[in-house]
Amino acid sequence: MLAITQSGVVPIGGSQYGITTAAAIGIVVPTTAQRAQLGGPGTEFRARTLAILEMWLTVEVAAVRFTTDGTTPTAAAGGGHILNVTNAPVVFIGERAIRALKFINATAANGALLDYSFFFQEAV
Repeated sequence: MLAITQSGVVPIGGSQYGITTAAAIGIVVPTTAQRAQLGGPGTEFRARTLAILEMWLTVEVAAVRFTTDGTTPTAAAGGGHILNVTNAPVVFIGERAIRALKFINATAANGALLDYSFFFQEAV
């Protein structure tokens, strides 16, 4: 994870890699308590409220389908947007939009995996 500050981008933790999409899933967003524990160099970010600025997402192995409105995607054609392994990383902006995302394999049992990273900024 990274925090965006006035001085730039600072790494403050890990990302999620290899998340399976065999069944429809949403993104696990760090809780306020978890964000309070994120520490950068020294204690620069402790006790600060961090808001999610954006999330970068890529897929591995095979394509996924996703929806952006909280509805459950399906593997069938028309079951949501499609994201292929060959696509560049997709950037989703804002915690509300990220919480509404849902993913599933584009083809049943295709073994698709999600990799995603959050970027934070100090809440104002």
